[in-house]
Amino acid sequence: MIPPRHFVPEIHDVHPGMERELDLLLNAFPEAARPMAMMLVVPDWSGSFPLDRHPGFVRRLKEFPGRKVLHGYTHTLGRNLFNTLFYGTENHSEFASLSPAVAKERLARSKALFTEAFGEEPSWFCAPRWEQNAAAREALGELGFEGFMLSGRYETLSGQKVEIPAVCFDDGDLGWRHAVNRAIRRGQFRRWLADGTTFRLTLHPAELSVPETWRQVTDLMKTLQDEGWQPLEFSETWFS
Repeated sequence: MIPPRHFVPEIHDVHPGMERELDLLLNAFPEAARPMAMMLVVPDWSGSFPLDRHPGFVRRLKEFPGRKVLHGYTHTLGRNLFNTLFYGTENHSEFASLSPAVAKERLARSKALFTEAFGEEPSWFCAPRWEQNAAAREALGELGFEGFMLSGRYETLSGQKVEIPAVCFDDGDLGWRHAVNRAIRRGQFRRWLADGTTFRLTLHPAELSVPETWRQVTDLMKTLQDEGWQPLEFSETWFS
């Protein structure tokens, strides 16, 4: 079994336009967690930050010891009414409803950029918002991925699963969503801390711009340190 009172550190939405934010996110983790933080890398954030145009940032990521995971392609499908009203953002559910052909095309382009940048193919994938349809899953298999990450588990393409919930502080750009989700997380934290539930602690650059939400992040980090919680590397969550 996964040992209790552990958390897996993850940093999402990593791209060349957030180098300063990356330092802030890394430094928010307890010192022991920083080297093992997973970096979920977007190969061409918003179509404006392709990895191949930012060799300095890529070099920094290559030198970082934590695992690199492919995180979408551009992380957006553009703006639509639903996402504007419900999240205040563009449509970040990039792989939630693509056709088989488009899903495979976007994944192939994304994989190629990642491979060129880091000199090795990505083995794991995480869809933005953890939302991927059956077409995306099929394309992952066709392109040789080992597995993917969802909000409640890690899963291999061969069907092995590790149930491990994620806490997410990225609530979009609408104040009411942040307020509601902070309240939900407070209850979530109480349960997990009391039960010793192993969980994934995921940080995004977006929460840095909301002081109340970022305070919830730093308060949780302090509690984890005070109560002796330990970081867990991704590979340690597997039973094999």
